[in-house]
Amino acid sequence: MGTYRQILESLNLSEGGKVASKADAKPGDIWQTKSGNWHGMKQGKKGEDNPTQSYKEKDSAIVYAKGGDPDGEEES
Repeated sequence: MGTYRQILESLNLSEGGKVASKADAKPGDIWQTKSGNWHGMKQGKKGEDNPTQSYKEKDSAIVYAKGGDPDGEEES
């Protein structure tokens, strides 16, 4: 049986964290650009590239990278 990290790597996922750039990113990761914006990468659909999105707030990039919608409105 593989370790948690090996399983994530086999699925091309990471534990999520800050990386230096998009080139180093895997789904679940975030990084900050020279302009100060934060980017998040989430898992794409099978056969598609992993989508990225830019945000001014780090927390929004984290939510996006985890598969959430930081711009979505909560229903009451």
